[in-house]
Amino acid sequence: MSQQTTYFTYHFLTGGLTDQLIIFKICHKLGVSLGYEYVHTPFSFTRSSDKIDSFIGINDYFTFKVGDPCLKNCEFVEINLTVLFQKHNFIALSELQGFIKQKVLNISSSSDKKIIVRFMQTYKIKKGLLFRIYSKFLRLENQPVRQSQLSNWLNSQVPDQFDFRSIYFQARKKCPRKPRFTDGKIKLLVHIRQGDTAVIETPWQTFVPVWKQNQFIEFCDIGHVGDKYIHVHDYFSFLNQFLTYFEKSTFSVIVSSDGYKRGFEKIYKNRHRFNFTSKQLNELKQAESLYDQEKFALFKKLDNCLCLVGETDENLFDLIHSSLIADIIVIGTQQRMLPKLLALYGDVNNPPILIVLHKGSKPPNYDGIRLDEKRARIIPLKLDEMNLEYVVAEVRQELADKMSLRLLD
Repeated sequence: MSQQTTYFTYHFLTGGLTDQLIIFKICHKLGVSLGYEYVHTPFSFTRSSDKIDSFIGINDYFTFKVGDPCLKNCEFVEINLTVLFQKHNFIALSELQGFIKQKVLNISSSSDKKIIVRFMQTYKIKKGLLFRIYSKFLRLENQPVRQSQLSNWLNSQVPDQFDFRSIYFQARKKCPRKPRFTDGKIKLLVHIRQGDTAVIETPWQTFVPVWKQNQFIEFCDIGHVGDKYIHVHDYFSFLNQFLTYFEKSTFSVIVSSDGYKRGFEKIYKNRHRFNFTSKQLNELKQAESLYDQEKFALFKKLDNCLCLVGETDENLFDLIHSSLIADIIVIGTQQRMLPKLLALYGDVNNPPILIVLHKGSKPPNYDGIRLDEKRARIIPLKLDEMNLEYVVAEVRQELADKMSLRLLD
C-alpha cells in the first residue's frame, strides 16, 4: 500500500436491502472512476433480517475492511451525496469528480494520515427521494438533449468490479440451501407483498388500508379502498386461471408473502386514530393469529403449490434464493423488491419471465433500476381487462426459448 493511495468506502444508514445495494453499486462505480481503492464498511440491513448480510455473502467477499490495521492512522472525508446533489447542478461526470478530488486535496495537503472518502447518506428522507435524486443525476429517467457523460460512464466506462450473482452463489457453496421448488418442473414464484401495504379486514367487516401514514381510515366497503389495490385473491384468481392452460404437472409453484403482521402492528401503533373499543381491539388481536392462514388458504386448492407466509429469516432467504433460480416470477405493483433484486442478481444468460399484475393505470416502469440490462422478459397484465390468452402465448414462447438454452447448456 502506498501512502499516496486514496481509499473510499460506503456507509448508508437507512433503506432496505435492495435500495442499499443499488446505491452501493453506484457509489462503487463513482469511487473506482476517481481512481480510489475500495475498503469495505460492513452493511447493516436494519429493515431486513440481521442475518441477511451473511446470507448474501457481501461482507465476506470484501476482505479489506475499515478498521484494518493498515488503515489505523486514517482520516475520513465525508461526501453526503444526497446533500451534494441537492446543492449542486452537476451536468457531467468530470464536474462531480473534480469537486470530490478538490475536497480530498484540501484535506490531504495538510494531513499525513491515509485518506478514506466515505460516501454516505446520514438522515432519513422521504421515500423515493434518494432514487429520484440519483436517477436525475445519472440521467436514468429522462435523457437530456445533450448526451450526458454519465450515461456512457454508467454503462461502459467504469465496469463493475464484482458480480453480485457470483458472490451470492459463492456464499451458497459455503452454506448450501436446498431449493423449495420441485425438481423437474418449471419453477414459478409468486411474491405477494402485504405488510405495510396491506388492507386489514376487521372481525366486524370493515376494511383498514395501512399504507397512508397518519391517514388511517376505516371503510365499510372494500371497494372504497382504491381501484388500484391488488388483493391476495386477485393473485389467486390469476394463477388459478393461468395454470389451466398447462398440464397439471408442468409447474412447481411457490407463493411467498410477508403476510399481514406488519399491517396489524401499524394499526395497534395508531389505535388512537380510530374509535376502536377495548372489545374490538381484543377481537382484532384474536383474528390476527389465524389471519395469514385464512387469507392464503385459497392457494391450497392448487397443485404443486407451496405457501411461505410470514416475516421470518427462513422465508426471506427462501424468497431470495427462489427468485434467483425461478423461470417465472409473478409480482404486483405494491412492491419493487424483486425487480431491484433481479437488476443486481439476475442471470443475464437465462433471465426469468416477469409477469407484472396491475390495475387501472400503466404498469410500473423499471428503467430507473436498469432491469433491462439483465434481459428479463417483462409481461404486464392489467387485471381489470385481463388478456390471459396473450400472456399465456408469450409465456409459452419464452419457455420454449428457455428450454432451448438449457439443452444447449
